[in-house]
Amino acid sequence: YIDLLALIPLAILQSRTGAYPTLNEKLPTATLFYAPVLASVIGSAMIQLGFQLVYFYTIKAQPFYVPKFEVAPTIAGSKIYSYEDTVLFLISNFQYLTVAIAFSTAYPFRKPIYSNLPFFLSACFLLLGDIALVLMPNPGFSFTYGENNMPVAINLGRNPVANFFFLYPFTNLAMNSMMQSFYYYRYIILLGVICNCIATLGYEKYFIAWYTDRCDKKEKLKKDKEFESRMVKPIA
Repeated sequence: YIDLLALIPLAILQSRTGAYPTLNEKLPTATLFYAPVLASVIGSAMIQLGFQLVYFYTIKAQPFYVPKFEVAPTIAGSKIYSYEDTVLFLISNFQYLTVAIAFSTAYPFRKPIYSNLPFFLSACFLLLGDIALVLMPNPGFSFTYGENNMPVAINLGRNPVANFFFLYPFTNLAMNSMMQSFYYYRYIILLGVICNCIATLGYEKYFIAWYTDRCDKKEKLKKDKEFESRMVKPIA
């Protein structure tokens, strides 16, 4: 899903955005080993990692959390179910889309991303699909508990999509042996996604833009001084 429906379409279609119709005095970066470029990539990666770490550790404190365990092995190897995998999968789906949009710099070099209709429609499709994955329930999903009240097997629910992606439904067995739902945690995930999106886009749009202008001015001043030193000849 991530490779075929998210990364490949975004990577291919992102470059189809047309050039901005008018020229600008600013020049695009000539090298990848430029401080603003490195700051953009590293900073964005740290933002995504930070949000993933927050959910990876905080989900263990939720009342519905159960430790990961291995079920029957498959041809591809061991099949391990865990809430950590579920929440990281749901979060990272939005992060791929957010980073692709953040790196789609428009003015002054390219047109807005909505002018690239295939990319824009692909992004909208992925956004709706990712939201559906977060909000869709999986009725009938339950655990089979063994000794020490630890899960030893799972009973798949009636949602084939959630079963295909091995997604836990954020439910747990209550003291009265009734299945208790913690659906509210799905909204917590979406809240984190919104914060992640704001942090990523804001970092790229404001901080990196300011840092790039600053570095460009220093680079231009340095080149001007080098040019003047070469043009000025010593008087004999």
